[in-house]
Order: sequence, then C-alpha cells, then structure tokens
Amino acid sequence: QPELRRILEGLGRSSFMELFRSSTQKTADLSVMVSEVVKATYAMAEEKTGALIIFERKTNLSEVIRTGTTVDSAVTAQFLRQLFIKNTPLHDGAVIIKKNRIAAAACYLPLSTNMTLNKDLGTRHRAGIGISETTDCVSIIVSEETGYVSVAQNGTLKRNIKEDTLRNILLEELTPKKDEKEESGKKVNKFKRGGKNK
Repeated sequence: QPELRRILEGLGRSSFMELFRSSTQKTADLSVMVSEVVKATYAMAEEKTGALIIFERKTNLSEVIRTGTTVDSAVTAQFLRQLFIKNTPLHDGAVIIKKNRIAAAACYLPLSTNMTLNKDLGTRHRAGIGISETTDCVSIIVSEETGYVSVAQNGTLKRNIKEDTLRNILLEELTPKKDEKEESGKKVNKFKRGGKNK
C-alpha cells in the first residue's frame, strides 16, 4: 500500500504540473502574439498602411478563411506588415488569426448594413464592423487615410485608440475563460448522479 500510494501521488503531481505548464505556455504564446500584432498595427498606422486583422474566438470562421489564401504561419510583426503592403497579392482583404497563428490572408468579409454608421467610414471599417456583428470576433482596423487604429466588437467601433488600450483589449478578449454555466451544469449533474447512487 505505501508503494501504491507513492505511485498515485507521483501521477497526481505529474498531471498537475503538465496542466500548469500547458496553461502557462498558452498564456505566454498569447502575450507574445499580442505584442507582435500591436507592434505591427502601430507601425502600419504611422505609415498609413491600411490593414484589417480579425481574431477568431468561439465563433468558427472557417467559411471566411476559405474566401482567402491559406497561410498557417506564426504571427510576427514583420510578416503582418508585409501582408498589407499596398499592391502586393494579399494586401486587399482581411488577415484571420486563429489559435495564435495567421490562418489566412486576403479574406472577404460581409459589410455592415448598419445605416447609422458614420458616412466617412470606408469599406475596410464596414467590413471589420460587419464581421463583428455576426460573430464574436475582434477586429482591428488601420485607416489608410488617417492612420487611426480602431477596434470593432459586437457591431460597435472604438476609433483612434492608443497602443496600451489595444494591448489590454486583446489580452482581455483573447484569454480563454471558463464557461461558468457549463461548470455549474457539471456540478449539478454530479450532485444528481451522486444522489441516485445513494
């Protein structure tokens, strides 16, 4: 029994440490990815290079990804900037970031049909808002005319945001969160099963 107990304790610690390392690694990967995106975004803003970057969250964007060119690349500031250089093959359209990787470029998005939007918003902004109206994605838009950086979520546009604000939004929205309802449901089901066994 003492030997068996030690084995079980060792397995328990091993599983916990693997889970901890996995969680820590995911957080580190997200932080690095966000830093690269923010760096690229404000470099393009300074150059007035138009850009549209979409982050997949819970809503699957596979249909949107199919409209563009598959990339499947790590996210780096340099590569993002290259994708949006004017008159290059992939500059027109949106870049989709999925699971901390660039999934596709030159993707076509549905334009917002909101008639109350400011009339000075161009196609890039209307596309970023449009996809956020029908999915839970986060859209970053860099204006080619003004160099302003904007973020669209849930059909709402925040214009001319600062670097730290963008970083905080991305870290907050892209960090995985436990679904409290699912967790609550699991606890209830366990309680019911336990009651039946008694």
